[in-house]
Amino acid sequence: MRKQSFALILAAGLLPGFALAQDLSGYWTGALDISGQQLHLALHISRDGDAWRATMDSLDQGAEAIPVT
Repeated sequence: MRKQSFALILAAGLLPGFALAQDLSGYWTGALDISGQQLHLALHISRDGDAWRATMDSLDQGAEAIPVT
């Protein structure tokens, strides 16, 4: 449940950017405020034709290349 909530919050925050941006490819970083603590994240986004591919790193937790669906 927690992963689903996190993914939903992340997607909702990125959707406006997807609508306005011409190219989202690249390395994006940011922080989520969770219960008074910050969780630093990085997104690796690339485009292959019409398909978008992305992975996420949780920098504070040392987790890398988490698939984004």
